[in-house]
Amino acid sequence: MFRDSSFSQYVVAAANHRLAQSASDTDAGDSDVNVRIARGLLLVYEERMTVGPASLTGLCIQSLSTLERMTVGPASLTGLCIQSLSTFLSKLQGSNERLLELLRVLENSSSGSLENLARKQIQRYQAFIVQVLSEDGRMKELVSLAAICTALCSLLNDDCDFVRELHSWVQNLCVQQSLDDSVACKALLTLFFTVNTQAKSGLQVLFDISENIHLQMGTIDEDAESNKRHTYAILNAETVNSGLAVLLEHLQVVLQRLDWVMLLLKRYQAASHTDQVAKLEVGVCRQLGYVVTIFAELSQSRLPRQLSQFTLRLLTKLFNSLAGLTKHYVLLYTHKIGRLCEKFEKLVRLTGTHLTPHIYALITFLQTCEQEQKKKKVKGTSKEVTPSLIFAIEQYEKLIIQLAKKSKINLTEGCKRSTARDFRINAASVEAAL
Repeated sequence: MFRDSSFSQYVVAAANHRLAQSASDTDAGDSDVNVRIARGLLLVYEERMTVGPASLTGLCIQSLSTLERMTVGPASLTGLCIQSLSTFLSKLQGSNERLLELLRVLENSSSGSLENLARKQIQRYQAFIVQVLSEDGRMKELVSLAAICTALCSLLNDDCDFVRELHSWVQNLCVQQSLDDSVACKALLTLFFTVNTQAKSGLQVLFDISENIHLQMGTIDEDAESNKRHTYAILNAETVNSGLAVLLEHLQVVLQRLDWVMLLLKRYQAASHTDQVAKLEVGVCRQLGYVVTIFAELSQSRLPRQLSQFTLRLLTKLFNSLAGLTKHYVLLYTHKIGRLCEKFEKLVRLTGTHLTPHIYALITFLQTCEQEQKKKKVKGTSKEVTPSLIFAIEQYEKLIIQLAKKSKINLTEGCKRSTARDFRINAASVEAAL
């Protein structure tokens, strides 16, 4: 009777409903039942991958996605699995023992470590992803499969061989697969960025993505010529906005981590841990250098209005971080122990020549678009964000001038502060007109 598609559809729907009911179920004993339901859904999904109706397989994988993503929940480094946790799954979230039980049941195994079982599960879903990508109309399944892999990645050791292999595999998918589904693009890029972080591959990937976004969106300066090539097929006219959203969310996490590292830098400096301070300074400057180049690409792009304000907020945060690092060096000179990291000097010049001028051009472009479209519903947001960004830039530049005087090093070479004053006049006139 399981050959009957209607009955199979009913059984899978009932199983899916049972898992959904766990959200309000406080009976811890039911967790065993739910784990076995998940195992059954996985078996049905595997069996029906090639012969079953898409609606049936979709229900199976949706249920598995709900169960496994919520089991891992916020433990993921990127912070992008934000669905509400059910009571049953929130109990598993804090218990490696119950999580281990779930993976063992899914693998039909009585042994195996948490990491090894997670690796085997990811390998299984990799095969599913390849098959789903080879067929039309199964993008919803791809979203769930990518979400499962993203969640399970947090159970793997960072920078292990399998993580590096997974990184290469996901990157190849993003390079080769041209999707027309923005949600699927977002799920796959989220997986890519998560694995990139765990593989400790640095921020070069984010820069490459920002270049592709710039190419797809077009440049503000229409006279500018570029010889850059489009390398990520996943980013196209239909998906580029989703790609930008994922990139901005990931950059927000990167900036938060950098702020934490700079707090650690202050503690080491207060404790006179010179060696640790020097290493952290180099690391922070290198990371900020990448972030600056990424935002230099985005600041030249014709950003969509719905994401422009988020971009400006992150730029404000970036300049606050740059100001914080500059203040660290100012204090060193104030206490007569002044010195500058060589990479910091390069960072300052990079910011002044490659980023700041583009920011003012971007703000002018956004305000021009706002006036042309005459859509006043975003007027208040623009007034709040734009002055905050300009203020952050000016505070950073004041600290740079102060540091240049104390260190007797020309840190403002190639930087044009007059742009800020000119823009402030322009901003005031635009605000008055609005």
